Amino acid sequence: MNAALIVIGTVVVFYSLAAKRLSTTLVTGPMVFTAVGVMIGPKALDLVDLTLSNDDVEFLLNTTLAVVLFVDATHINLTAVRRSWSGPARLLFVSFPVMLVLGYAIGWALFPTLGVFAIAAIATILAPTDAALGQAVITNPKVPLGVRQTLSVESGLNDGLALPVLIAILAVAQADTAADPAHVLVDELVKEVGFGLLAGLGAALLAAGAVWTAKRMSLPITGIAVSIASLGALVAAAGTAQAMGGSVLIAAFVAGLAMAPQIQSFGHEASAFPEEVVVILTLLAFVVFGGGILSAEIASLNWQVALYAILSLAVLRPLAVAVGAIGSGAAPQTITFIGWFGPRGLASILFVAVVARKAPDFEGLATIFSVMTWTVAASIVAHGLTAWPGSNAYARWATDHPTLIEDGPEHRTLPEDALRPRAVDSLAAETDG
Repeated sequence: MNAALIVIGTVVVFYSLAAKRLSTTLVTGPMVFTAVGVMIGPKALDLVDLTLSNDDVEFLLNTTLAVVLFVDATHINLTAVRRSWSGPARLLFVSFPVMLVLGYAIGWALFPTLGVFAIAAIATILAPTDAALGQAVITNPKVPLGVRQTLSVESGLNDGLALPVLIAILAVAQADTAADPAHVLVDELVKEVGFGLLAGLGAALLAAGAVWTAKRMSLPITGIAVSIASLGALVAAAGTAQAMGGSVLIAAFVAGLAMAPQIQSFGHEASAFPEEVVVILTLLAFVVFGGGILSAEIASLNWQVALYAILSLAVLRPLAVAVGAIGSGAAPQTITFIGWFGPRGLASILFVAVVARKAPDFEGLATIFSVMTWTVAASIVAHGLTAWPGSNAYARWATDHPTLIEDGPEHRTLPEDALRPRAVDSLAAETDG
């Protein structure tokens, strides 16, 4: 373990110093840290046990998902976003469900002997996107701001949409055969989602009320203090949800939404620390992916898994985006660009860990692991290699067609206070001036 910590710490140091420069190359953070995981994992140097059965690894992944959901939620100013919601809404409420349906259909065609719940789990696990794998797209100031904001909002919120779906699938799949599936579903959603919502809302409102009261009393509070208070609210929400039997992850997401106004009122000073925590946890999660998941799934690749991965990235996502864009007025080039840059990454990795923890005997779990692993691995490479040249090519097209951009949804930007860059992009973020 000591040797592994030395390797990981050294790579974090050098990557953080080179991140700005690397953001304009074909090398991304997920590529680097996945490679580090493979190197220190059991198939290479064998310095540390990174398998999901390791309690420390399980705790890391659970913590990462909770913190990522919380911080992503704090990035969104719902009041401001509501004034220019068309682009993100189409991706979240039209393209996302279409992606679930298409993912299930292709899964049923390629894995006909797999149970319906396992196929549904695969489709759900691979529906959320991850901006970290294509950070050059989000941070490239040449790409129209409206397009970058749309991709960032989608990436920040679609994992929150996918989580209740996954919880519902697991609940029904594990129900006693004699039980009424509808009753089990409602019971589980009330417990997991309902209690999680109450726990997150209660803890966050208590913390937000304390911050508001301190401001009203003109106490000398700083953004750092609010930052620490927000993480305290997250811990309290998680503990309350666990005690009530609710979902810690739902509680984390709701707590982030409830705390967002207070955090945003203090600006970057209040958001910096939680975002830096997410950066470190995200990079460590990719180390686990490389050493504990990818290394273990080397022999699982077959033509069905490979075809699903290719279709998920290159066909299903673009098709779902195209359906969501009907009537939007977006140019075909924009639809293609957004359709391609929907990488699968951190959320998919963490959702598989949720399945493994909540349902270790889940039917088809081996296939779920294999499909997720190779889809994410393909996405890390494909989207990493194409993010910078692809975003520049699209930016050149946008520059050459200003009329199309000005008249289309590409030009419709969210208010400045509606969104901040995601934490995974903070090391290489550009300002738009």
